[in-house]
Amino acid sequence: MEPGQQNDLSMTTHDLAEQYQVGQPLARYTMFPQWIRFWQVYRRLLLDFIIFSILIALAIVLLFLAPLFQGQIGDLQFRLLLGLAGIISGLIGCVNWLLKRNMIAQSIPTSLLVCTKGLLAISLKAVDVTLWDEVIGTLQIETGKRKRYKLQRINRKPLTFHDAYEDSEALVDLIRQQLANPDLHRRKGLRRNRHMLSQRRR
Repeated sequence: MEPGQQNDLSMTTHDLAEQYQVGQPLARYTMFPQWIRFWQVYRRLLLDFIIFSILIALAIVLLFLAPLFQGQIGDLQFRLLLGLAGIISGLIGCVNWLLKRNMIAQSIPTSLLVCTKGLLAISLKAVDVTLWDEVIGTLQIETGKRKRYKLQRINRKPLTFHDAYEDSEALVDLIRQQLANPDLHRRKGLRRNRHMLSQRRR
């Protein structure tokens, strides 16, 4: 068994394939542990930034409201206006960091499950399903500091992933094998014919 390719597939893997109707599971490729730790630490830091920003905003509010509690209300409005910009920018930063944290949990897969009818990109909080017959063309490779792979999909954003997975070369070969399957080309032909018929009827 090659590293990164789990031939001894667990029931959870079979359950995922059955739930999302992508046929029989072939192999599951997991992100390198150091990359998983990197994204975990990054999400934890974002959460720390959010908590820190909220505490700073609360401290600023209390600082500006302190004269009110002491009966000094003459410059209260000026103080509030002075701190409002900082409070608003801090809250906007909190929202931005929260969105980034959620995006990481939903859009960065920690493992890829290759099946006979499609590919599952499994992240912390979501599963992105790509059926082979909705893929346009073949697997695209963009070279740079790190290789980036892209699957163009019909009426959807392309699925992209990097070479951050164990045995990524075997992953790429297996995806190409599935896309080169003759049965897949027949299904794509039938799908195109149905689409053309529906367009003519309109």
